[in-house]
Amino acid sequence: MIRHCHQKRDDKYLPLNPQMLTLHNVLVLVIRLHCVIYKFFLIYLTAGLDAFRTFLKSEFSEENAEFWLACEDFKETESAEKIASKAKMIYSEFIDAGAPKEVSEISHSSEYVSNIEEPTLTCFDEAQKLIYSLMAKDSFPRFLKSEIYKKLDRSTQSLYFKARMF
Repeated sequence: MIRHCHQKRDDKYLPLNPQMLTLHNVLVLVIRLHCVIYKFFLIYLTAGLDAFRTFLKSEFSEENAEFWLACEDFKETESAEKIASKAKMIYSEFIDAGAPKEVSEISHSSEYVSNIEEPTLTCFDEAQKLIYSLMAKDSFPRFLKSEIYKKLDRSTQSLYFKARMF
């Protein structure tokens, strides 16, 4: 019987001695470990993204993360009609001069956005790479030193130990 992540612990499935180390018990342990890791990283990644966005907001550069996330969502678009409308939305919200969430690093140069009139799923790739690079080299290292990150780190350590109790 393989149990799901949300089920309570039942010690009869734990290999307490080598004779109990069966394939079934190993699979159960692997599934449990996967569940703990999955829960932890799901919480950590969601909380981490929220914390990073809060940090960017405090530095008046949250539009960078929002643009990057919008591009990630855009890449998942399937219909040609939605590709065109989403591309226009991203352009008008982040890139166009005077856009409400103008990303200044890319809004003053057309070299980072290709063929917005007939957009493809890769039309924002260069701009997204630039913004990712800027966040990775500049914003993220500062975030790791911030009080926002330290608070997140303390809280996720606590969550990790709670998740291990599955």
